[in-house]
Amino acid sequence: MHEQKYLSRSLSVHQPDYLYWKRVKMISIYPFNLPLATPYRWMKGIQYSRAGLIFRMDLDGAIGWGETAPPPHLPVDGKKLKGEALDNLRDLDPYCEDFIEQLDTRDIDPRIRTGITTAWITAKAAAEGMPFADFLGKGWRSPATEVPVNGLIGEAEPAAVVERCTQIWHQGIRTFKIKCTDDHTMDNQRVAAIRAAFPKAKLRLDPNEAWTPENVLRRLEHMATYNIEYCEEPIPSAYTLANLERFARLKEQSPIPIALDQSVTTMETTKQIIDAGATDILILKSQAMGGFDRAVEIIQMGEAASIPSVMTSSLETAIGLTASLHGAAILPTPIPPCGLSLGRFYAKDIAAKPSIHAGVMQVPRGPGLGLYRDQGFRFVRAYLRLITGRPHINYDVYKTWQQLIAFNSHQQKLSSVLNLPSFAFETICSGVNTAQR
Repeated sequence: MHEQKYLSRSLSVHQPDYLYWKRVKMISIYPFNLPLATPYRWMKGIQYSRAGLIFRMDLDGAIGWGETAPPPHLPVDGKKLKGEALDNLRDLDPYCEDFIEQLDTRDIDPRIRTGITTAWITAKAAAEGMPFADFLGKGWRSPATEVPVNGLIGEAEPAAVVERCTQIWHQGIRTFKIKCTDDHTMDNQRVAAIRAAFPKAKLRLDPNEAWTPENVLRRLEHMATYNIEYCEEPIPSAYTLANLERFARLKEQSPIPIALDQSVTTMETTKQIIDAGATDILILKSQAMGGFDRAVEIIQMGEAASIPSVMTSSLETAIGLTASLHGAAILPTPIPPCGLSLGRFYAKDIAAKPSIHAGVMQVPRGPGLGLYRDQGFRFVRAYLRLITGRPHINYDVYKTWQQLIAFNSHQQKLSSVLNLPSFAFETICSGVNTAQR
């Protein structure tokens, strides 16, 4: 009883708002607030939970999903955020092919745009029976079937850092991304400990804008002794963008390749960065850019200038993480290890996250995001194990939509068993129905 009370407080998913078109419910918006199993430590603070919005779009039975993930260090008012999303959607027709163009006439936050457009595009992909990655690459590139990932290192003490690296290494991951701070001595000790324990690993540094224009070159020169693959956004992005020519000179002086992350937001700023010669690598976050349609354009822009891109996530749930996995699959091969291993931070997630085997994630091949079959089965399997005591349940026996509907009356029991939000049963089962047509 005590555990259930704790879960009901820590795992918060509110009732959705709906938008209708021609009396048909098409868009559902679910604010959420999920606890983290492991605190997320970075230069801008320590996060213990993650809040945002989940979008579900239904286009004549083709189901799409999207996520809005505000910056993790900022407080999130779920009701206000949902209201902002609803205001951006009112009077728009998702059945119009120019839906995104309609949306872009609004003054819309890029993270809300990401959630809405991802839901719409994945619904369009599902309507054609295509995985999201295939839809993004249609007429341009055949996506990869798997994507290598890096491991994020945020621990502070050298011993804890090496322990985390060991766990990641056993997953087959050979690239470590180390969150750095403004504490030079501590970071030097952490990186030195990793390099001593893992001489063959690739190391990336991510100061998250923590260094200063005055000390950045000195820090880069010292860190170069540890054979660093690249360093992300070492100084504040506002300074970088205001002084692109100066930053380009810094990049040329640096013994470590430079990647830009927070600076890569719009097509305009990315073009300015490329034209100035201010980066060696583009780090792509769909949340910051406003969606995967824009990510595709920036990938193509980088390729035209022979600048590689790396896809990474923004501490999103399995919905946003899986969308980023599809986005990474359309990078040119060989795909570099991408920042997609953040699912471990969640105590409970709202969908089954892609697993890591031998250092790679398999790109789901179902329609849209491809989460439907696995997650629907997870609900059914958990319930059947509860009532039958059987440890193994064969999916093929229970896969039809009619059988899934039979369990609808047990929604609350299923949610309790899985410690997952109750809305997921209805929406995921709808997805299973779509995927099996």
